[in-house]
Amino acid sequence: MTLNPGERLRRLWQRRRDPRGERGRRGAKREREVIEEIAADFTTEELQEFLEADRNPVPADPEFKEELREKLWRMIEERRASGEGS
Repeated sequence: MTLNPGERLRRLWQRRRDPRGERGRRGAKREREVIEEIAADFTTEELQEFLEADRNPVPADPEFKEELREKLWRMIEERRASGEGS
């Protein structure tokens, strides 16, 4: 199965990001390095295709939005009931 450019970007970013979450000069430099590494893994055409989606937004299906809202609410309620959310 071939991943689309967006999924490949997400996976690469997660794999290469700084696990300690460093901030400041070193963190910014490392983040720039990671972005450059990720960009090197894609062709210009793939990146362009990925960016094209911003120009033609697709409206969300109202049924999908409602199902997602309900699912997220259930997750919040479950976390609150288990004490994880505090």
